[in-house]
Amino acid sequence: MKKQANSISAGLAFMQAAAAAMPKSLGDREYGAAMGNVMSLAVRNRFAFDRNDAEALDKLRFEGAVVFRPLDYYLGACRFGGTYARMWELHHGQKPWMADRAVFPAYIGGYDDRQPFTVEDNRIAVRAGALLPGSDDPDLATFEGLQVWFCTSMTDDTITLCRYAVTDEVRKYHGRNAPLSQQGKPARIRKLSRAEWQQWNQQANELRSAELAA
Repeated sequence: MKKQANSISAGLAFMQAAAAAMPKSLGDREYGAAMGNVMSLAVRNRFAFDRNDAEALDKLRFEGAVVFRPLDYYLGACRFGGTYARMWELHHGQKPWMADRAVFPAYIGGYDDRQPFTVEDNRIAVRAGALLPGSDDPDLATFEGLQVWFCTSMTDDTITLCRYAVTDEVRKYHGRNAPLSQQGKPARIRKLSRAEWQQWNQQANELRSAELAA
């Protein structure tokens, strides 16, 4: 169906309707939490957002006892896919950072927090990670023979990655998925240019392709 002129995206219409439908009797805490749940539902289920929706969405921002910022859901959008991520990137003037194998914390999917999620050839965001090749260090996070690095900040030009130690306590709780959990203070920090990042992920891709071909 062709979109009519002056119509708005389904995602934005949904969020505006939700805000208008909230009872006036709701307290700040209930309202902020409810809007956060609605935004999470829209992102998790890949509701359609237009590339220029950011300004209108941000007008729904609410800062009370519970803060609701509609543009704070990029991590979930990277995890689930959909058009929100592209809208966020345009608004922030930032191209996506694509990982050969991305790692997402389990709480983003609403599952058991002992079961992080990995996906190939995917965007990452702050608090997401990547599996990358390198020398092994038994004291630092390693999963399936690859180093585990988590993104702690990013701009359009650079990305900052941290690697963490895996403690006995984390192993006891998370089992084999312990290296995929971001815990404690970083043991290693690397700041990469986009070219360095792409080269490292290309090495990961070549290694994975070779393993599949073997």
